[in-house]
Order: sequence, then structure tokens, then C-alpha cells
Amino acid sequence: MVHRYHICIAALLCALLGLLVLPPAGALSSAPPYQTCSNVILNGGFETSGNWTLGPGPLPPMYVNSPVYSGSWAMQTGSPGPTNALANSWIYQRITIPNNAVSADLNFWTWLTSAPNAGTDVQQALLLIPGSNNLNQPFQVLWSTQTNAPAWQKISASLINQKGRTLDLYFNVFNDGAGGNTSMVLDNVTLTICQPSSTPTVLPSVTPWPTPVPTSLPSATPFPTPLPVSSVTASPIPSTTAFPTPAGSATPLPPNCVDIIGNGGFEWDGDWAFGWDPLLPFYNNNAAFVHSGARSMAQGAINQSPVTTPAFSSIRQNIVVPPDAFSANITFWYYPISNAAAGGFNRQELILLDPLAFDETVAVLWRVTENSQSWQTQTYDLSQYRGRTLSVYFNARNAGDGTWTGMYLDDVSVVVCDSAVAVQLPAVIPPIATPAPDSGIDSLQPGQPNDVATTGATVISVSPVPSSEGSPSTAPTASSNTGSDEPRRERQPLSFSDLSPAAVLGLVSFLVILVVVGIVLLRRRKEGEEHASQSTPIDGTPDG
Repeated sequence: MVHRYHICIAALLCALLGLLVLPPAGALSSAPPYQTCSNVILNGGFETSGNWTLGPGPLPPMYVNSPVYSGSWAMQTGSPGPTNALANSWIYQRITIPNNAVSADLNFWTWLTSAPNAGTDVQQALLLIPGSNNLNQPFQVLWSTQTNAPAWQKISASLINQKGRTLDLYFNVFNDGAGGNTSMVLDNVTLTICQPSSTPTVLPSVTPWPTPVPTSLPSATPFPTPLPVSSVTASPIPSTTAFPTPAGSATPLPPNCVDIIGNGGFEWDGDWAFGWDPLLPFYNNNAAFVHSGARSMAQGAINQSPVTTPAFSSIRQNIVVPPDAFSANITFWYYPISNAAAGGFNRQELILLDPLAFDETVAVLWRVTENSQSWQTQTYDLSQYRGRTLSVYFNARNAGDGTWTGMYLDDVSVVVCDSAVAVQLPAVIPPIATPAPDSGIDSLQPGQPNDVATTGATVISVSPVPSSEGSPSTAPTASSNTGSDEPRRERQPLSFSDLSPAAVLGLVSFLVILVVVGIVLLRRRKEGEEHASQSTPIDGTPDG
């Protein structure tokens, strides 16, 4: 007969087995998903002269090597010296907050100077509707101050209220031209966006970089002259609360999708960097060569005149493909013109470049020599480039042999969707594994204080620079600053549905064994009661 203490020991062993295979306490009651986080700001440490659009004017922004928070360079706006003028001094970069973002945290470091009699001068961070360029009517004022604080301070703001939108992130200093001057030095700009991720990825541990040591010398040695930028004409927008759709925009996107290309319809002057070559691209407003909206982009020998000098005619724009995107697809419309034979150096093409690796060719997605003189479309899958920073490079190349090749380009989009949306795509031609053009990619041509109502609530925090005592004296290199493009994955508590098969098996086994033990105990109890009712007398004689 099995004794009850044997059953208790078995139950105890089963309970211990269940504790070994079950997750820690609290894992079943918490349900946040895994998250994938990445910084979407390009060149936030200003270590190169790209990715930011610098405004013109009497007080233009400039790259400086002192003061810097980390690395070798920072960005100065406004006027720290004796020169004063009525002017805005601004830089901007286009950003996109995905629909499924769970957080979007902007951080940047500032070194602020402002004279006591600075009048209406102001230092500020703004969000503008793409293409509006109107600093007097921003979409949202993130931060605005007039402060004299010649020491590094960290400014933080949450942009989660703008998810699903593409906006221009402006940093601006306004000087009223009278009294004292106002300036701002900017460094280590990051916008960290976290999105749900269905599967966790275990990354190797990374040794943290030494704490950067701020420098405080006031001199400002100019960065090698940045490439010229087009002037911007400010124009008012009808409302600061509505988010208008630019003319010529494509069909509305599905839920949980966002177009991360800026100005894909070329309806305003901005977002695209032009190659500096004899056949300069230009914005075309001839309706006969526009696919939708009011304008398109003209590239190459669109006037059908013989070209006797080898020439590129290129535009490009940098993008970051989210690391956990379910799908990412580039679509564009083109109107090809050429009298050259196919297969030579006269061609229309789309190439992906790596701006973080000296424009190394990533893939030649499309390369043709066509003369249909009608609008055609192409779509390519970019999902294999998740987590990468890419330059989308369109080019119309002429070999200089007396023929002519060109194209009009319109309605460019890079639509990124999360896992809640499945996008059906046409067949995609795989990238051509060929190098970049033989002679290389051509070189690039690279308001007042506001009192309008802001849109949405923004959380702002200001942090002084941490003490540098005891920290190494060597600052991180450009590749190691906080603007790294490497994604960061954060492990969150599991929900029940995320348990491993072993944990589920252990839980089920534990419950089954408890049920069996309970049945055995009940049966033994019943047998004991039956035995007691049929017991013999004490003297050992049967009842008679």
C-alpha cells in the first residue's frame, strides 16, 4: 500500500519541478511587448557636413570645433560675436514618427549665450510642416528660451504626440538686430523611437564609451565650407492645427504605414540634395511632364540636345529603414527620354548608397536606357535593408558621345508598414549586383519669436552637463557618439502568450500531476473509510 507521506513527497517534487520551468514571479501578470529602439537622426554630432539643411542669411549657421560636447565638431546658430543683424539662423532635418511608435524621445545638448540687453532674441526648437519654412507659424514649439548659459545643458522632449507624421525638426536662433547678440551651439542631437517587436533579439554586451569631456573654449573655427544650399522663401500656412496633404500626394496610406520619403512629389524646394554637374537637375512645372500635382523633377538631357561632355544629373535623399518594419517598399514614376543604345553609359538609374561608408554602393535597384516618353512606374522591396541608413540616389547619366538621355521623376515614396499590415506587392526585380558608375558618384551640391498656439503637449526637461571629474580625457570619436545608428533592443516582461514551450509544458505537467495526486488521495480516503466499516472485533473472532 502506498502511504500518504509517499504521496506528499511526490507532490512536493512536482511543485519544485514546476518552479524550475516556470518564469519568474510577475512574468504572467505583465504584458508589455518586446521593443526595438533606434535613433533616426542622421549626423546628430555634426561630424560631417551632410544630412542637415543650413539656412542662408546674414547670420548663417556654421560648423565649429569649440565648444563641442563630444567628437570634433558642433553646430553654431545665431551670433556669438560683435556682428548683429535682424535674422533667423536655422538648420533642419526631416523626421518621421511611425504610427506604431510607443515612444519618441528627442535629446540634444546646448551651449547658450545671450547678452543682457538682447531684446526679443530667442533660441528655439520647432516642428514645421514639410515645405512650409515659416518659422513664425510652426506646427509645434518644442522649446523656446532666451538664456545665457555658457555651459552644456541637455534638453529633452517627447514627440510621441506626433506619431504617424512626417515633420521638419528646426533649431533656430532669432536676433532682432538691436542691442546684444544671442547664439546657440548644438551637439549630439538624437531622436530615439521605440516600436513593438514580435521577437526578442539577444545582443552581445557593449562596453560603454567613456563619458565625454566638454570643452569650453569660446573660439569658433569654421568647418570646411559646407556645400551651397538653396535659399528658402518663407510663406505663411493657413492653419497651425491642421496637417495638410501636399498637392500631388499619392493614395492615402493604409493604417500602420508611413511614407518616410520627404517631398516625393517635388512640390516644394527641399529634402533632395542635387549633384553638382554640367546637367543640373531642376524642379519642372511644365504640366505636360508631371505625373501628379504641380511639379516633377527633371534630370539629364530632357531638352533632347546632344551631350558631348560626360555628365551625371542626380538627386538623392537619406532614409533610415526601421529595424522591425514588416515591409518597406520604394515606388516611383518616371518619364524616360533617350536616343542612345541600351547597355552603355547612357542610362536612367536608381542606386542605393551607404552614406555612412563613403557612399559605397549597396545595390543597383534599377538601370535602363529607355525612350518610351510616357509615364512608367517601378516598385522595389527594401525590407532586406531593415535597420540601415541608405541614400536613395536617382541619376540620368550621359556618356558624352553626342547622344542624349534624361527623365522626369515624380511621386517617389518609401512606404514602411509594421506587422499589423500586410502589403501586396507586384513582382520585384532583384537588385543588380554591379558596382557604382565607373567614374564614381558625382559630388553633392549639398522668423521671429513666435506667440502662436502650439499643437499637442510636449514634455521638456533640461539637464546640466554631468561632472567630468575622474573621467578619461579622450572624447569619443564621431562613430561612437550618441547619434549611433545601431538599434538598441530592450527586454520587457513577458506575457503568458510569450512563454517558451518548455515553460508551458512544465505548467501543464504540474497541473496534471496535482490532479492525479488529488484523485489518489481521495481514493485512499474512500478505501480507508470502507475498511473501517468492515473491521473485525478486537478479540479477532468474526462478527456472528
